[in-house]
Amino acid sequence: MRTLDPVRTLVLPAGGILLVAGIPGAGKSTLIHRLFQAALPVPAQPAARPRSRAAAGSRSGPRAVRRVPPEAGPMVLDSAQVRDVLARRLHLLPYSLYRPLVHTVHYARIAVWAAGPRRDLVIHECGTRGWARRTVALLARIRRRPAYLVFLETPPDTALAGQHQRGRIVPSRSFRRHERSWERLRDSLRDGSLVDEGWTWARAITRDEAALLTEVRFE
Repeated sequence: MRTLDPVRTLVLPAGGILLVAGIPGAGKSTLIHRLFQAALPVPAQPAARPRSRAAAGSRSGPRAVRRVPPEAGPMVLDSAQVRDVLARRLHLLPYSLYRPLVHTVHYARIAVWAAGPRRDLVIHECGTRGWARRTVALLARIRRRPAYLVFLETPPDTALAGQHQRGRIVPSRSFRRHERSWERLRDSLRDGSLVDEGWTWARAITRDEAALLTEVRFE
């Protein structure tokens, strides 16, 4: 298995695309949020009354961090962003009914940003869907952008526990498909053939190794 050597800082070329993958419940959103919290889009807020500079400067903590302009960090594309927006509008419906819409919008955003301006891009995606991986790699190649694939390797029972903890359970049949796909991908990661899809490199990283990672920087 090709894994990243344990590191605390991962430096990638500016304008690159990083796809953070793993089976549902692996901890992708948790890792992305921890590393790129300041880069997550801030939900639209009602217009507020102007505040004095002193009042603005006194603000601290997580809310202040989230107000960092998007240009200060990479663009982060997480399906949770789409889900949260739709949940506010479709709160009377169970998530299972609009899950396909969440995925459709998420993939549309990925396509637009991967093929768009050369901005540093971090993508949340299971990575077990071959067409999704290959599409991202193809768009990166067309735009001549380096593309990196990091699989968060997580045992299925741990991933299931993660699903229960977050309160969103993937249907068992769908989860088994992700498991089978991941088992096949292990071989491709082991022999290095996964890069033939168009990735600059593709690696697996354990949860312990992910916990050591404190920064991913594009420069």
